[in-house]
Amino acid sequence: MKQSITTLRSGRPFALASVVVAGALGFVSAAARPPQDAAAQGGSAAQESVEARLDTARAALEQRAITERLISQETASWKERKETLEDSIELVGQEIESLRARVVENQATFDATRSSVDELETENERLKLVTATLEEGIDALEARLVQLLDRMPAVVTDRVRPFSQRIPTDPTTTDQSLAERYGNVVAIVNEIDKFNREVTVRSEVRDLEDGSQVEVTTLYLGVGQAYYVSADRSVAGVGTVSDEGWTWVDMPTRAADIQRAIAVHGTNEPAAYVPLPVLVR
Repeated sequence: MKQSITTLRSGRPFALASVVVAGALGFVSAAARPPQDAAAQGGSAAQESVEARLDTARAALEQRAITERLISQETASWKERKETLEDSIELVGQEIESLRARVVENQATFDATRSSVDELETENERLKLVTATLEEGIDALEARLVQLLDRMPAVVTDRVRPFSQRIPTDPTTTDQSLAERYGNVVAIVNEIDKFNREVTVRSEVRDLEDGSQVEVTTLYLGVGQAYYVSADRSVAGVGTVSDEGWTWVDMPTRAADIQRAIAVHGTNEPAAYVPLPVLVR
């Protein structure tokens, strides 16, 4: 049996069956032949009977049936395994194609992401350079603005004090952002520009040379010139900006003109040309 199965798996099942059938037919043929010489075949009849030959043939036919059944079982099993393997191969092939498509898709996504990262890195480097430039610029602007505020009249410095107090004394240790510092500078410059484009009249207290104080009305023509006069015209003068800051010069002889200019501005008198002194330092 083992030899028959081994022969079947090696691909030669039908050859084995042919051998078995041939042997069985030989035995049947020998049993059917009549004895030609009873005396000559007397010893042969003693060794093997006709029934023994028929049993041998029957056994060979049974062996053939078993062999054919094994062949049929192996064939059916092989077909089943073949179909299973083919289905498995097809599924694996589909999975491979799916994985290849995902690899292509992921590669495209990776390439797009890599491109975006490169663009962001380039933009980041550009922003770093811009930030460094802005930091240097704001330091210079703040320093220049402090010098400019020293040359402004008190009315202007009072207006911008909420912003000027936020100018850092040491830019390297400030916790303000660039946006806050630039916003602060812009607010101060806007206030100065607004004041410079207006004519402003306000009451102030002026210190005199003898140490006394007097209330005066001051007329500011922007941040370049100013004129003050007391109500009784005993005190009058001109103010202007200089390298030392805002400077006031007494000019009591021009009190009438200064008072008239203030009245014209306040619509207490009709419009008119009023000559006023101008100081340039």
